[in-house]
Amino acid sequence: MRIGICDRNQNYVQWITGLVRQIDCAKNSTIVPYCKPGWLIDDVCSGAEAFDILIISQTQEDLSGVSVILQVCAFNPQCRIILLTEDNMVIPEAYQLSHGVLLPKEHVPLHLITVVNRLYASLQRQHERYIRLVTGRERRMIPCSQILYLEKVLRKTVVTTKTKTYETYQSPKELLERSGCTTFSQCHRSFYVNLPNVKMLCPTHIELIESYVIPVGNTFAEAVRGAYDNYCSNRMGETAHP
Repeated sequence: MRIGICDRNQNYVQWITGLVRQIDCAKNSTIVPYCKPGWLIDDVCSGAEAFDILIISQTQEDLSGVSVILQVCAFNPQCRIILLTEDNMVIPEAYQLSHGVLLPKEHVPLHLITVVNRLYASLQRQHERYIRLVTGRERRMIPCSQILYLEKVLRKTVVTTKTKTYETYQSPKELLERSGCTTFSQCHRSFYVNLPNVKMLCPTHIELIESYVIPVGNTFAEAVRGAYDNYCSNRMGETAHP
């Protein structure tokens, strides 16, 4: 996750940075400080930077925080905004903002953690993929991250999550193609495993979290091993360059 922090006071930027570093979801984030809003605008509009969360003060040297945000979001529309305001400041133009939270500076020590966690959860939901499951007369949306594996049993598919199991007449391929999720790999003629929930990949079986053990068929062994290696490499790359 990339977080931008902009305030005309460099000491205040450093203080906010210290607070952000204490938040669990942001500990490993890349934080980029700015004391000049023009530099922030130049970086984002040139494509040199893009942020998941931007923390910016309304009072700047030459531009208002709202004005900066509107320029930044034109090029970085998915960015979540925390607009820091002076005590009792009224900002009528703030109605133009989306994905934004107004936070008075006097409340930052108490509420910044809550606000950052909330915006982080919003970002996670945005990137979450879902399986649309039809079970009898019921329709369900199940987050792919919660699914451990899919198993084909005769004409049905059993969907096993971290807490429950579901049955449907939809095929595993149909469910996965419609979801757009790319983290599943077929490891057996009857099984599709969700790679983020793999604890250990062995030559003949896969150990999943929650103590599930899934067989690996000879026909699928090389493909699932390659898929898991690629998944691990991608995750390591994300960690190295947050």
